[in-house]
Amino acid sequence: MRDPPRGLASSGEAGEAHWYSPDEGAPAGIVAFAGREPQDLVLWIEDRRTVICGDSLVDFGQGLEIPLQWLRKDVSREQVVASLSPLLDFPVELVLPTHGAPTDRAALERALS
Repeated sequence: MRDPPRGLASSGEAGEAHWYSPDEGAPAGIVAFAGREPQDLVLWIEDRRTVICGDSLVDFGQGLEIPLQWLRKDVSREQVVASLSPLLDFPVELVLPTHGAPTDRAALERALS
């Protein structure tokens, strides 16, 4: 059994951290979505209307996309799209991929279509 996707939130105090996952919830104002890998979360930051992509959505010069070359054999593009499509229910204004320039909602819509 694989570990659930999770990220780390710090309270700002040295040595104090709290793990979170899409199932357990994230800090207030943040919604976590499972990405292409169990440890690769995609985050919705409500008060910034921003999506932070990790490596689940990248732009290597072809526009924002799911990096098919990085998917495990047991994970399909369709599974990643299904997991991330609920992001389109939010008023996304800014999308921050780890690889590539900041982009917008239209790019997110194209990547998940």
